[in-house]
Amino acid sequence: MPLPTASIATVSTPKRRPQAENATARPLTRAVTPLSSNMSGSEGHRVSRQFVESLPRVGMFVHIPKTGGSSIREAMPAAYSRRFVWGANYANAKCGVKRSSTFHLTLDEMERCGLHPLPGPTLCVVREPRSRFESEVRWRATFQTWMGKDPKQHPRIMIEKCKAARRNVNDDLFEHCQPQSAYLYRDETSKHGPGTAVCDYLLADPSSHERLMRSILGASVPHVNKSPHAQKWSLSKSQVKWVRDFYRRDYADPAIALAVQGKVLRRKGKGYEVIEL
Repeated sequence: MPLPTASIATVSTPKRRPQAENATARPLTRAVTPLSSNMSGSEGHRVSRQFVESLPRVGMFVHIPKTGGSSIREAMPAAYSRRFVWGANYANAKCGVKRSSTFHLTLDEMERCGLHPLPGPTLCVVREPRSRFESEVRWRATFQTWMGKDPKQHPRIMIEKCKAARRNVNDDLFEHCQPQSAYLYRDETSKHGPGTAVCDYLLADPSSHERLMRSILGASVPHVNKSPHAQKWSLSKSQVKWVRDFYRRDYADPAIALAVQGKVLRRKGKGYEVIEL
């Protein structure tokens, strides 16, 4: 079902090269095209309450790790939870997946593995890359014994884990570490065309878009999976530099930047455009 039409600013689709086989490879540099010159920057145009309420309900959710996806999952239709279950125990040699969560796969990986996405618009949620990595460190410190007991060492340990993460060894760890942009665009093997936008709705921080969430999910989004421990560390300058280099694709992606600024985007053609709600 096509989304309602509104007058909005367009974000050109970043060009893609084949994704590296493991997360140790230097993240790919995106060729970023500015917003269309015939639009007024990234401001877009405000749309009516009726427009928001007319948006079709989400059928599919692409769960990018550590972006608030567990909270979104709680508000998704029951059919989603039944098909994409908890646990990093999924394996399928035919599509090259080992020790993964089905809901942490990209849309292309789901299709190759026969985990057919549910019908209806697809929702994606992103996060500022450094904040996402810091959330990963806090979450791992809560649930993973290999993080050790010294909080000051937790960022270093997580960095080493991400450097060593590889596909078809522990896909769930790889998925937690890989750039968000890998989820937002079709990959080089996709029948839909490499670099084509995936998300019908793209945003960050669902709690700041409550009216939209109620419209497209039919429910408010709860806050779950929050680490019970306060952060007792801070990234060093070298670790901040590593984050910026490792996630350079995310930092270079205008769609992620706009979502983090509070914009809501939707898919148009091969790229994304901004809806000013």
